[in-house]
Amino acid sequence: MEEKLSYKLIVIHMSPDLDAVMGVWMLRRFDEEHCGQAVVDFVPAGTKMDNAQVAKRGVVSDEVAHVDTGGGRFDHHTQELALERVCAASLVRDYLIEIHPELEEDEALARMSAFAVEIDHFGEIDWPEPNADRYLFQLDEVLKNLKSVGKSDLEVVEFGGLALDAVY
Repeated sequence: MEEKLSYKLIVIHMSPDLDAVMGVWMLRRFDEEHCGQAVVDFVPAGTKMDNAQVAKRGVVSDEVAHVDTGGGRFDHHTQELALERVCAASLVRDYLIEIHPELEEDEALARMSAFAVEIDHFGEIDWPEPNADRYLFQLDEVLKNLKSVGKSDLEVVEFGGLALDAVY
């Protein structure tokens, strides 16, 4: 079993999507002891927060989790994972199972993670009537469009966390 890490800062990309939001939610909810109080901050997609930026936030690099960006443990946008059917949320779930093996049996969490992978790999284009209005009501679409009604990235994450609590 891998050592549990304490994250004080979770960094995701600006304009967060479902797998980034779900990754944050999973860390906060299922490893509350180590991540429950983590602050969320944002960087341009594909980048990571450098040591100077991290230090300005009063943490050290070992206390930072980059989710869906930065090429780290919870980012699937890497050469090693390019051909894998994973996303940030599924990578976080795998990590959580390492430290909390009982989560392997959590069907709701598995299904949510699988949905995030499906959406992140554009699987919805193969769904029946992919342009049907019903898909506009899915959480991933709602999260995408919160910015258009003036919500900040942090508000998207907080709304998404609340919605994911309800889905779970």
